Amino acid sequence: MYLSGHTYGAIYMVITSTSNEKIKRLRALCKDKKYRVMYGEYVAEGTIIAKDMPDEDITGVYLRESESERLQEYFNPDKTFVVKNEIFDSVADTKTPSGVIATLKIPQRKEISGDVALLLCGLSDAGNVGTIIRTACARGINTVLCVDTADPYSPKSVRASMGGIAKVNVVICDYEEAFRLIEDYALVVLDMGGICIYDYKKEGKTVIAVGNEAHGVPRVVKEKCAVSLSIPMVEDGVESLNAAVSAAIAMYLL
Repeated sequence: MYLSGHTYGAIYMVITSTSNEKIKRLRALCKDKKYRVMYGEYVAEGTIIAKDMPDEDITGVYLRESESERLQEYFNPDKTFVVKNEIFDSVADTKTPSGVIATLKIPQRKEISGDVALLLCGLSDAGNVGTIIRTACARGINTVLCVDTADPYSPKSVRASMGGIAKVNVVICDYEEAFRLIEDYALVVLDMGGICIYDYKKEGKTVIAVGNEAHGVPRVVKEKCAVSLSIPMVEDGVESLNAAVSAAIAMYLL
């Protein structure tokens, strides 16, 4: 594919036009879920995140020209392009871009593994979704199922996951498929009306269901659960815990 520009250091091409096809595609992947689904790719922005992504998953790396010399050593030159600063900044999702945007293949996985997994039910905040994935990765939880949930492959969620999105098996599905995948697991629900989580002893393989920030876990999930668990709070404390915080506490306690 033709790239507007010239060779950079006899290795890279410099993209100098906003009408470049790669820039158009990159912008679409950043802005709209339908294009991420269409192309089967997502965007990881930020030096710390991008340089730790598996090379086999990376389909392209775009370096801000002024930062390219210090960053190029981290990436496969066969997949790397240098982008003029103003064009890079027009695409970047962050206010102060760090200088690198990578595109990666979205895995098409539909399995579940490990003795603990997560079921995210209707979470609307992409930051919470990414934070939960990051915590699951740190905890060694292999699978996060997402139903009616903010796109885990959105730029905000990917940044919040701090690379965990590429290390955890993220399954996007509906409730029917989720229940089929977890049929060999005990389903526990985080709910303020449940028994104290400190009084519960996990036995066997378990799925932790985390609900919407405002409305909690839907009835269809509660009807399938083995037990509802609550995280105790002092009477005059806050009204509730953030979904990502609740999920993190449960992941470590269970």
